[in-house]
Amino acid sequence: MTAAQAPVDDAARRCSDTVRQHIVDGHHGRWIAVRLSDGGTDSRHYGRRRDAVRFQLHPTQCAYVRVPRDDMSPRAAAAFLATHRRLYAAGLVLADPDDDRELILPAGR
Repeated sequence: MTAAQAPVDDAARRCSDTVRQHIVDGHHGRWIAVRLSDGGTDSRHYGRRRDAVRFQLHPTQCAYVRVPRDDMSPRAAAAFLATHRRLYAAGLVLADPDDDRELILPAGR
């Protein structure tokens, strides 16, 4: 699903707003944990992905975002959340605190 195809819901808007706020606050390159259920966060940013994972009560119910320099639109956030939901449903473990690899999603055309 590309960002242009993703339906925008409240979770995607909330995720986008949070990422944008972290950009404004100068936290690009840091990590945040976004709940897959509602797009909310714990309002913290972390220096390492593993810290973002370890500080979550339910790490497998979150997606981990490295705050970009520019933007995460609501459509891009919707695609990001939908992709992570599908990957978790398929049995992938994306919340391993000892694995600092980042899932890189294509931006589309």
